[in-house]
Amino acid sequence: MGLSRRRPTLLLLLLAAARAAEAPPPPDASETTAPDRRRPKKTPAEVAAEMKEMHDFWCHPGFGRAESALCVDIRRREAGGADADAPRAPRTKAEKAAVALMHELYCGVNGHAETKHPCLMWEARATRARRRRLVANDMKPDFVGMTFHAEVEQMLHDTLEDLEEL
Repeated sequence: MGLSRRRPTLLLLLLAAARAAEAPPPPDASETTAPDRRRPKKTPAEVAAEMKEMHDFWCHPGFGRAESALCVDIRRREAGGADADAPRAPRTKAEKAAVALMHELYCGVNGHAETKHPCLMWEARATRARRRRLVANDMKPDFVGMTFHAEVEQMLHDTLEDLEEL
């Protein structure tokens, strides 16, 4: 490829370099720190109260789920005693689906998704699961960005070679 065909690319790169030289200095590190977006930690009592609120929402007698296996297990654990600390049997697919639906419905109520512990915990769990799937499938989330950078590096390399020829 001759210099005449690469002239537009060369001009764009030189223009970008000129603009970068004219750019103001970067701000101080204190100006670039991101605000702390973490939510304050809730006390165990607050967490327990919000979990109980979600369980009461799901197991309310008026909805016909009060005698489901999930609600019976929840009541058994909330009642306390020696039986509450016993290890529970692995959940069936139907019970797992009921737990997922309970979180989905409860967290769909206005404001719960952003403030209530069960919803924040459930979302964090879903995020971890998505991350595990990406790792298991050897997927790179910023694959397109990496390809773009490789192309730019190759163009820059070619342009530098052309400049050396001059």
